[in-house]
Amino acid sequence: MLEGDSATAADESGLDSATIERVAEMADVKHQTLATALVILHAELIGRHSNLEHSTDYVTVDGTRAYRVHQS
Repeated sequence: MLEGDSATAADESGLDSATIERVAEMADVKHQTLATALVILHAELIGRHSNLEHSTDYVTVDGTRAYRVHQS
């Protein structure tokens, strides 16, 4: 299992440590690099939540909301 920053990323992103570890290995990136990116992405999405809610299509399934992000 993952330790340190990776465990924090798992807590903050809602992904389990095994998933983060597997994806890091599949993408051939360091676990810490992926964990850091997930923490930054999570914070960015939380900060944009209200904007997304008002300007973007979304669905909520089983208490989890997903937003449609258009390519730029």
